[in-house]
Amino acid sequence: MLLAAASIAPAASAAEARFKFEGGGFGHGVGMPQYGAYGAARAGWDAPRILGYFYRGAQLATIQPGAVRALITSGRARVAVSSATPWQIVDEAAQPPTALQLAAGASYTVTRDGAGFALSDQNGVVAARVPGQARLQPMNAEGTLTAGARAYRGAMRLAPSGAAIDVINVVDIEQYLWGVVPREMPSKWGDDAAAALQAQAVAARTYAVAGLHPERPFDLYPDQRSQVYGGVNDEDPRTTAAVAATQGQVLIYDGKPITAFFFSSSGGRTEDVRNVFPSDTPMPYLVSVPDPFDRLYSPHHNWKPVPVFTAKRLGALLGTGSVRSAKVLQRGQSGRVMRLQLTNRNGVVQIRSGAQVRKALGLRDTLFRVVKTPG
Repeated sequence: MLLAAASIAPAASAAEARFKFEGGGFGHGVGMPQYGAYGAARAGWDAPRILGYFYRGAQLATIQPGAVRALITSGRARVAVSSATPWQIVDEAAQPPTALQLAAGASYTVTRDGAGFALSDQNGVVAARVPGQARLQPMNAEGTLTAGARAYRGAMRLAPSGAAIDVINVVDIEQYLWGVVPREMPSKWGDDAAAALQAQAVAARTYAVAGLHPERPFDLYPDQRSQVYGGVNDEDPRTTAAVAATQGQVLIYDGKPITAFFFSSSGGRTEDVRNVFPSDTPMPYLVSVPDPFDRLYSPHHNWKPVPVFTAKRLGALLGTGSVRSAKVLQRGQSGRVMRLQLTNRNGVVQIRSGAQVRKALGLRDTLFRVVKTPG
């Protein structure tokens, strides 16, 4: 007797679990939250009150005018430079330094020439050679110089970087801030919250002064490694007015300029610096404080959409293998995650810091909770 073969369907594999990272805030969480400053200004707080609230115990002081050195171009084989006004190239190694005037409106390409530099015109003809470190500078106080597509005030120092070129903008600190504040805080906030821009100007000035390093070739990077600096292209009358209104003002603690960290959005509370940037240097002015304004104005107060990762994708990004569970082991004073325990499907347990998780997953902050959704 023949029996009909039974048709056996393969068992459906269980759907993969997902992990939601529900959170808020944007940035490292230490110091002055910019949306918090904006909300405080909208509530009628002036700049000193905003600064005193977020930098506890710091005092306002006034410094003498001075210059900062910001790295604006690094490791380039060729740099295009120009100026709309009369300018010159100075051989800084000569005693005394010697200068060669350059024509207004002329454009040149800077290349390495032995241990020094050569300036070639648009036809490739060498117009000037400097045997060592050189400086480009306008011949009047209102002149600006252009490197690549951006214009800058002050002078530009050409420095060797291996076989390439570094360009360092040597500029008065107040003019430097003209190009920093609009990159770090929306200029339009000056229309209804000028005190926020003023607080940002003081924080940025303080951060720059605390970051001066005379023993190094330059003081500051032009990006998030220090603070974002865009030069003339980004200047705005509202932020320039904020810089002028606070001219020379910095925050000090124990007689020294503080490390005035600032960031975008607190999610409701800032974090103690010891939980984010461990240091042997005490920073009692960077403690955790409530930020009641964040929920009113910040688009990052609650993350939308909520970041979601499959178990496999989460494990791939964090280098753990497909994740079975995720448990927060330690939080800071604001609730920011300091240590996260991850268990993969083989039962192997690994620990990641909140900062590692934020970087690997591209999260806006470490202020989050993990919710597992079963497959």
